[in-house]
Amino acid sequence: MMLLTALMVGCNKDDATVGEVDLGYLKVLSSDVNFGYLGGTGTIVIDTKSNVQYELDESGAEWCTVSAEGSIVTVTVPEHTGIESRHTFITLSADGREVEINISQTTFHLMVDGGSLAINCLSSESPLAGQRSITYTPIDLSGISATKDVDWIKSVKAEMGTVTIDVQENRGVSREGVVTIMAGEQDWEISVTQEAAAIVTSPASISFVGANREVVISFDIPGGAGLTSATPVADWCTITNIDNAEKTITISATRYTNPLPRETTITLVSGSITTTINVTQRG
Repeated sequence: MMLLTALMVGCNKDDATVGEVDLGYLKVLSSDVNFGYLGGTGTIVIDTKSNVQYELDESGAEWCTVSAEGSIVTVTVPEHTGIESRHTFITLSADGREVEINISQTTFHLMVDGGSLAINCLSSESPLAGQRSITYTPIDLSGISATKDVDWIKSVKAEMGTVTIDVQENRGVSREGVVTIMAGEQDWEISVTQEAAAIVTSPASISFVGANREVVISFDIPGGAGLTSATPVADWCTITNIDNAEKTITISATRYTNPLPRETTITLVSGSITTTINVTQRG
């Protein structure tokens, strides 16, 4: 009976449940070593009659820093930018007793507000420029960066939860690029589309009634460019003047007496930009 009692007292390891592990000489009073992705410092407080010793498992050697003073063990972990959470444990001992404490750190999940961004043809400097920024979380993660794959996206900058995209004016057809947001081992691709440049006329269409007459319309082209040509489809409609300085076009139609309307179109060209306007005449 005396031998059996000695063996039971000699048991020196138990599970580390806060407030419940009480082996006489080694009791865990508190443990705060479960960390978020930003990392930080936590402590393990031990009730023991002597200074506590520790041994960190090798699985935590690269990301945990441990120190002990008296009955307090301090654990510090850095920011975690990996894809998966990480775990390790530390063995604490004092007066021939020991206990294991689990240490864990969660990872973050990079989330971006949408997978695409559509913007108009104007440059970032234009007061009429469309949306050129996207948001992401977490905003407090260091090491966020962004890259681009096309030259017309002049620059991308990620800070304070927002990625800002600086683009050139588009004077041609629509175009696409990709911006990649990167954080640690995670990344997120965003498709960026810039609409084609357009020739805007006022009015947007023309209507003639009856006898010969001329109509003057104005036009606007990104960057202040002028028209290369203006070509009607039907011969009863004629371009009599293009004024690139004043940004106007003068259009005339021959006399028409038929009550049924007739229609045609005029194609306006400025470099690689093309726009069609509708023309109607009724007698």
